[in-house]
Amino acid sequence: MAQMIKTSIGSAAKEILVNLVGSTLESVSGPGLPSYLISPRIFVSASTGNVELFGDVEDSPIADFEGVMSTLNVDVALREEVELAKTQGNVYRQKSGMVITSVRVIRETATCTNGGSLNWVYESDIGILLVLSGGFLVVSKLGQHDEALKVQFLDEFNPMIVERLDSYFESDLIQNIVYSREVVTI
Repeated sequence: MAQMIKTSIGSAAKEILVNLVGSTLESVSGPGLPSYLISPRIFVSASTGNVELFGDVEDSPIADFEGVMSTLNVDVALREEVELAKTQGNVYRQKSGMVITSVRVIRETATCTNGGSLNWVYESDIGILLVLSGGFLVVSKLGQHDEALKVQFLDEFNPMIVERLDSYFESDLIQNIVYSREVVTI
């Protein structure tokens, strides 16, 4: 029987994100967030409050794969941590002043077949897409096996703009791995 694995954000995280809809984007910051916009913790500040997006890792549940899998997590950001990141100069205001009109999840599915038989399917929420009144803000995982997140401020969006994640899952002579993506409104 094929193994089905999902690492998706939960209902509490979705509720936090949905509460951003209708608010005005103020800034993106993070502890140690450099100008190339990659960090394990990202703060999105809006007129209704602050949200923290952070990466984490957990042991892989996939049989015959010893390693870790990355997860994308969402929580309410502590005001003190956001202020500290801002006072350290790790704040970016591109697209500030724009209204957040909707929030979406970027989901990637890796399907592994072995000799034509389905071996496993790994479905993972790899990014959060904030649709703005004049563009897009994307916070996405950098890889399937690490904690790093990447921020992108965009004028146009399609799911393939988010670069293919670094992954140990590659096709070889025995197994074939196919990737697909979808964007889901929450």
